Amino acid sequence: MNSLPRRANQGVNGLIGSQGVVALEFILIFPLIISILYAASAYGVLFFQKYQLQNIVDRASVSVFALDRNQWSGSVSDRALEISSETLEALLGEFDGSLGKSINSKGCIVENASGVSLLRCQITAKGDSSPMLPQITLPFVGSFPPFPKVVQVEAAVAF
Repeated sequence: MNSLPRRANQGVNGLIGSQGVVALEFILIFPLIISILYAASAYGVLFFQKYQLQNIVDRASVSVFALDRNQWSGSVSDRALEISSETLEALLGEFDGSLGKSINSKGCIVENASGVSLLRCQITAKGDSSPMLPQITLPFVGSFPPFPKVVQVEAAVAF
């Protein structure tokens, strides 16, 4: 019977000694888990807005296919540029993401290469600022999570 309480005593001592290790693991792992969740949510917001901007330039460049070439035989490329630019402006007016407030350049151009007209629409936005989830400045890491400096989306169609 004397051996039974001693074993129970060893078990209690073993638990008391391991509580410090659990606390140390919690102190080291908890900030890592929180930072991973924060970075995942920040990148999720950023890339969803990039997807929305990509959808805008895709729709603006495809809008040129609504142009009737028989009606605009002389200046098809000028009319195509006008239609796509108007569509781009209209769609950007409806966009309410935080990247929409930091757009540096936007527009559509027509390029001619080997007899083929290529309409290219592009939006460039400043990507390193997200008002929804701001960056945290840490002493040894710097800005966290590290956002790209520029977010650029582009779409091109041949007509």
